[in-house]
Amino acid sequence: MSDHTKIMMVDENTRIIVDVVTGEILHTQYRTKDIWSQRDEKVMVHKLKPYKKPTEDKKKGNTPTNPDFICVFRDNWNDLVKKKELTFAERGVLMSLIGFTNWRSNILVHPNNQQVLNESTLSKLLDCNRSHLSEHLMSLNKKGLIAIIRTGDGRPNKYMVNSNLSVFGKTLKDNAEHGVFKDVKWEPVIPIVFKDEKDHSKIKKKP
Repeated sequence: MSDHTKIMMVDENTRIIVDVVTGEILHTQYRTKDIWSQRDEKVMVHKLKPYKKPTEDKKKGNTPTNPDFICVFRDNWNDLVKKKELTFAERGVLMSLIGFTNWRSNILVHPNNQQVLNESTLSKLLDCNRSHLSEHLMSLNKKGLIAIIRTGDGRPNKYMVNSNLSVFGKTLKDNAEHGVFKDVKWEPVIPIVFKDEKDHSKIKKKP
């Protein structure tokens, strides 16, 4: 409320806002369920649900009070951006892929059914041209930011995001996935060291 205005009650459900200098009535407001608004003004009231601390057990499922939380290792991501390792489009694709990483695994899966994603399904989820996506995936793979897992026998490829960039959960179920990125082109400024499932991931600065 401005210093040049004041509220005057007409009755318990009506009030006016007056300019103290000119005496002009600026607004007339009406009370409905403890909310003051002007006539024909649409008001949205949000009821806050009590906060519940997210649990490590992802099997319990996602609820409005327990949203998914993916850890992005900021130092490594910022260093990647600073060194201009990626085009602007590649940054967007890579960040989009991170959103599909599996629980305690960096293999890309469908967010609704946890089925492993192939290139065709990825392009549909991202609403983009498949051939353009394929070019970006190949480039990100060459730069060491993702791994393309070729299963052979005519089956579609699988994709995995470099776990030195992000992880969904506190650690990985299989450290062999992390080992895939040991000898790739991109070197993180802070290599991530994952312990076993009972321990949290430990961050070790590069010597």
